[in-house]
Amino acid sequence: MIKRFYLRDKQQERSNAYLYRLFQGFVYTEKGNILAENHNKYTFEVSDIANNIDVARAAKLLFNEEVISVNISNLKGKHKNFRRIPGKQSDVKRAVITFKNKIDMEKLWA
Repeated sequence: MIKRFYLRDKQQERSNAYLYRLFQGFVYTEKGNILAENHNKYTFEVSDIANNIDVARAAKLLFNEEVISVNISNLKGKHKNFRRIPGKQSDVKRAVITFKNKIDMEKLWA
């Protein structure tokens, strides 16, 4: 009985570490800044294996703020040529997270 609870605690630790690795960066765009100022919506680049539930849990854990909604979009990389050699830019997954209150991003990333 004690061993089972110990394993649950270990799984919880692993899941928290997994949630911290989901966010790969904040996306700075003009539209994103307007959404952040007016509507409490923040845009992040997330891992390829992330889903809405995991992103919402990670945002609540990382920012200590209530999450209202999460919208995820997959952006396919463009096909480009580099000195006549065909190539492709990387695919990107972005998440737009709506929070209940504003978040001070300078304190977070400093």
